[in-house]
Amino acid sequence: MEIVQNQDQNKNCYLIFSMNEDLYAIKTDFVNEVLSDSVVYPIPFTPNYVCGLVNRRGTPFTVVDPMVFFNKNEQNSKTLILLKNLFQDEKESFSVKITDVLDFFDVDSDTEKKSSETFLWKKKKVKILDALVIYNKLKQDFKNIYGGKK
Repeated sequence: MEIVQNQDQNKNCYLIFSMNEDLYAIKTDFVNEVLSDSVVYPIPFTPNYVCGLVNRRGTPFTVVDPMVFFNKNEQNSKTLILLKNLFQDEKESFSVKITDVLDFFDVDSDTEKKSSETFLWKKKKVKILDALVIYNKLKQDFKNIYGGKK
């Protein structure tokens, strides 16, 4: 599923999805693609929230289960959100495991500024997934395990 960007400057488009029973959203600006029924290849000696790697058009994406990252129950799903490279100078790509895609939702800038952590969608509270927090923790954990400059 390819992601189309919102052209309205006063709104930001979010992809709303579930992880187990919880509702989350991520800005579509960070989303490259959504895959379902993906084969994830396990990697030994990685943090428990790293599920493995998925190969997409020759590019390996590290697969992270945010629910395990948040110390919650692991997801039983093969659906992934492949994220765009978050930093131009880095070559690592990663993805997050999700349970189901629910909707695309425009959030106006004023609402977004009032609460950078949640918003309401269909009278339900949706948490905004901060991919940078997961990415930075992933980098630090790999540095601690394997050493290196990063």
